[in-house]
Amino acid sequence: MPRFTGQNKKRINPRYFLNETVEGMVDEQEAPTSFDFDQEEKRELVVKQYLEALMPHANGIILRLANVGGNSGIADAEDFAAELAEAAEGNNAIDILEFLLASVGENPEDIIDTDRFN
Repeated sequence: MPRFTGQNKKRINPRYFLNETVEGMVDEQEAPTSFDFDQEEKRELVVKQYLEALMPHANGIILRLANVGGNSGIADAEDFAAELAEAAEGNNAIDILEFLLASVGENPEDIIDTDRFN
């Protein structure tokens, strides 16, 4: 261990933090349950269905973001990008895909195959 005298006086001695604990810190994480796995599987299926529905519209979405070939102007592309960023705020793929589907005129509820979840 370095000595904390002289020019090191203002540095914090790391030995003071050896026995510190953080309140609320959990050492053990509980294992995921079968319910968690089922929920994750459902989310993956929804994302897959949304992506399949968006594929035909992907070119139009990219052109709209790049403002190519559109007569609506730069303001529309900026608004669309801002709304997309707002949808992406929670880092939730389903929210982003639902926004993109709504922007191309698709209803996300019509796309989900409810037979798969029953």
